[in-house]
Amino acid sequence: MLPVRVKQVLPNGDLYVEGTKVVVVGSERRFLYVSGVVRTADILQDGSVLSSRLADADISYLTEGDAADQQRPGWLSRVLTMIWPF
Repeated sequence: MLPVRVKQVLPNGDLYVEGTKVVVVGSERRFLYVSGVVRTADILQDGSVLSSRLADADISYLTEGDAADQQRPGWLSRVLTMIWPF
């Protein structure tokens, strides 16, 4: 579950929402950002909305920490890939 806030009520009554969640795992931080448009008819009785009902969705996932550093190739690998891409 990702909490969001209504940032704007559009002229047709739809809602533009944004939300961010940060999860810390060990020495790593993971950021999840979501924004999009929700029809008021798609809001469930408990105030939640299924992700499949989010229109114009913009979803970003970023990681900071040791695992993110390990996923990036070293400088030598990057140079060799530019010279010899096979």
